[in-house]
Amino acid sequence: MYWIAGTPITGDSDRITFVTFHDNLASLEKTMTAFEKVEQTINLKNANFTTQSAEAEGGSHWVLAEYSKELSYRADMVPMANTTWWASTLLNLKPGCEHEFADVVKQVADLHKKAGDNDHWTAYEIRAGYPEPSVLF
Repeated sequence: MYWIAGTPITGDSDRITFVTFHDNLASLEKTMTAFEKVEQTINLKNANFTTQSAEAEGGSHWVLAEYSKELSYRADMVPMANTTWWASTLLNLKPGCEHEFADVVKQVADLHKKAGDNDHWTAYEIRAGYPEPSVLF
């Protein structure tokens, strides 16, 4: 199992975000099964683990997002393995506005190309966990 963990520098300081990457849903299911096996093993070694975990956690929230090449701009500019800081924005769109939103993103990307700046972003379309349509940049 592999994951990236991050904590915010603003907002909810008690939040930890774990991110895993998958090429397909079978890979996601395999990782979730691996997490469950680890939890079972821990519970066998520490019968109080679930109780201790519940006392320490404030809850959890799962989100499934799919990479969008169409909405991303120079996404490979900074290799993920070398990234230590993220700035993320989650946009909740009004239903039916996805095409108009994609057009605006393309216009913004064109402006950055003309400006010759170093801006870049990676976009993920939310598939589960938040109201759809939503896009995470």
